[in-house]
Amino acid sequence: MFNWNQEMRRRVYRRLFDELGPHASWGQGPQGGDTLSPPDRRGEFETALRELAIELGGEEQQWTAIEQQVRWGLTRQRQIVHQNHFRTMVMNKTAAIEEGLLSYRDMPTAADLRFDPTTPDGGEID
Repeated sequence: MFNWNQEMRRRVYRRLFDELGPHASWGQGPQGGDTLSPPDRRGEFETALRELAIELGGEEQQWTAIEQQVRWGLTRQRQIVHQNHFRTMVMNKTAAIEEGLLSYRDMPTAADLRFDPTTPDGGEID
C-alpha cells in the first residue's frame, strides 16, 4: 500500500502525460464520457502504471492502487460521500493539472457535485 503525497501524484501524472499526451487527446469512454485510459492504448497505460508501482516503492501488482488514484484524477465524480474522497479527488486533479495532463476546465464546480447528507460527517466539506 502506498502512503500518497503530492510529489508521488505529480510523478504519476507527468509519466502519463509524457507517454500518452494530454488527457483531452485520449478520446471518450464507451458511453461518451470520461475515459480512464486511451481506448487504443490501454496496454501502454497499464504498463506505465506497473512500472510506476515499482518506481514508487511498491510491487508491480500494486499498479491497481495507482489506477485508483488516476481514476479520482481523470474521471468526473457526480457524488462525493466522504470528506476524504473529496480531498483525494482535488489532490489528484490538481497534480494532473500541474503536470499538464488536465486543464483547469476539467475541474468540477460545486454545482457538479452532490454531497450525501446521510454520511457520518454530514457530507460537508470543511
